[in-house]
Amino acid sequence: CRPSARRRVDPLRVVGDHALGEILERETGKVRLDILGATPAARQGGAVFPHPRPEHARARLSRRQAAGRALRRYCSGCARETEHVPWSSHGPAHIASIRWPVAEPASARGFLLRGMANFELDVPNTPHTKFRVGSITKPFTAMAIMLLQERGKLSVQDSICKYLPDCPATWRSITIHHLLSHTSGLAKHDKAGDYLKTAMMPMTVTQLIDSFKNKPADFKPGEKYDYNNNGYILLGYVIEKVSGGSYEAFLRENIFAPLKMTDTGYDNHLPIIKNRAAGYMSEGGKLFNAVYVDQSQPFAAGALYGTTGDLLRLDQTLYDGKFLTQKTLNTM
Repeated sequence: CRPSARRRVDPLRVVGDHALGEILERETGKVRLDILGATPAARQGGAVFPHPRPEHARARLSRRQAAGRALRRYCSGCARETEHVPWSSHGPAHIASIRWPVAEPASARGFLLRGMANFELDVPNTPHTKFRVGSITKPFTAMAIMLLQERGKLSVQDSICKYLPDCPATWRSITIHHLLSHTSGLAKHDKAGDYLKTAMMPMTVTQLIDSFKNKPADFKPGEKYDYNNNGYILLGYVIEKVSGGSYEAFLRENIFAPLKMTDTGYDNHLPIIKNRAAGYMSEGGKLFNAVYVDQSQPFAAGALYGTTGDLLRLDQTLYDGKFLTQKTLNTM
């Protein structure tokens, strides 16, 4: 999120994901959401996410209303593209452009979707189109960790070595909290260029961890913030270790089902998923099919799909204190 010199409201923070940004309130009463949705690595790989400064409302809103409305507008705008490119992260080199027209809130008139879910078959986006949500997977991973803490299965202050066999000695001081907050200092295995060489290959979670386990750390845990997908891969492993099931099953049974998010899931390549959008990349102003990325690799850091409606439903139900306790929400 780009900083603003103007007065700001409390940011709506989603643990683990920097793409949603902060909600900023102008002195005129207009609310803006600045989005910078690409990591430095993704930008180096060719992904460009414009960061418009949309006007979301003309009337002054309360802090929570401003945050909720901006996020709802973000979710409903996921399929609004300047070049008719569906917002589906089917590869680090794709372009996802979003245009934010001034209009009434999405919750008031339903979703105004533009663009194509599939150019080759001439299929437009609809409210039922399922997009690969990329790093918006991370808030779900964080929610799963917080649920497990509420149930007494783990603590975010636990060392990750408590759950990881053959844990490197250098990782003993890394806690679950460090992974959640991108302050672990873990070496990165997915830097642009190197990542695309093997991105199409299926990998187990153990193989993913082995790919960076013995690399020297970038800095000491807690020393600074540095966005890191590997931390969320480790969190996915912890979820599976503690729950005794798969990451996919835990989210389905403990988050998607209770919140009635029936159009959200793990974006496996093999199953037929009705209304799944195709992915594209842009080079020289022309569209191409996106590079294939096997979704075993992004795993708990970026492998989910969902609809704009399901993301809106998440926003509407997350803060009522019935799904997560207020204590947990304050921690997040």
